[in-house]
Amino acid sequence: MNKNQSNVGTLERVTRIVGGALAAGAGLYVLVSGSSLWLNALALAGIALGLDFIYTGVTGYCPLYAKLRWSTAHGPSARREPAGATRTDETSGAHNSARVVLPILMACAGGDASTVERLIGKLPGVLHAYVNPATENAYVDYDPERVTSAAIAAKVLDLGYGTKVSAR
Repeated sequence: MNKNQSNVGTLERVTRIVGGALAAGAGLYVLVSGSSLWLNALALAGIALGLDFIYTGVTGYCPLYAKLRWSTAHGPSARREPAGATRTDETSGAHNSARVVLPILMACAGGDASTVERLIGKLPGVLHAYVNPATENAYVDYDPERVTSAAIAAKVLDLGYGTKVSAR
């Protein structure tokens, strides 16, 4: 996700601003009140965390969410469904997409995950591809009328990555 895009929803933005202001204010109060050394350290951590929350709330961008490829800004469609689930298209009401989970043997600790996502995503009929290098799984949403899960698995093999399942 681009840094200029918002990946934090409106309600979370307001919550972060208010919570951040409270945390920073409480930290500042404890710091000024002349408490012990460990309380002052805790107060500085509260101020830093509060300012981070305020920054995220104002900008609408959370780097951690971007790293996890997760968003609260775009509603339920931004969240991932369970493996093998079919999704209903909001406009037509028809079941026109499915999800396949393909185990992939990543070569270099997931360094090529974004490349694999991009190349799988170029297949006609693939709606969205996500590769999780930690679990070594590719989660692919696709239109079963245009492409099969076997064709997607074959593409993974064509890319030179081993797969734990065969492309049938």
